[in-house]
Amino acid sequence: MLSAVAGASALAQFDNHSIIAGFLSIIVAALTAVITFLNPNEKASSHQNVGNKYNALRNKARAFYTIDACVENSEQELMKRLQDLTKQRDEINQISLPIPYRAYKKAQKTITGKETEKSKHFAHSEV
Repeated sequence: MLSAVAGASALAQFDNHSIIAGFLSIIVAALTAVITFLNPNEKASSHQNVGNKYNALRNKARAFYTIDACVENSEQELMKRLQDLTKQRDEINQISLPIPYRAYKKAQKTITGKETEKSKHFAHSEV
């Protein structure tokens, strides 16, 4: 805010150095307001926390699939465990920030490319 006031007062003097300083201080004030509004650090932290929760859920699901489902448990126990995992996923989905469409498409392209490379690798290694 003070930067904008200083910029406006510098513009009032009409010499070249004051005009440049005035414009720069107004630009700094505007960029500071935008960064404060967007709050990229908080968003990054939130995405990282949700990503960690998804990773923990993936590990639990993998343990469920590879260990719990193979051990002699009743169908009711397995269904309860699966419902618990589903509930955890739904809770994580509710607290997560939406992902921008552009970022989603970029990740999808990267994942598809990696799957294609993996399948090529496995096709060559089986021969």
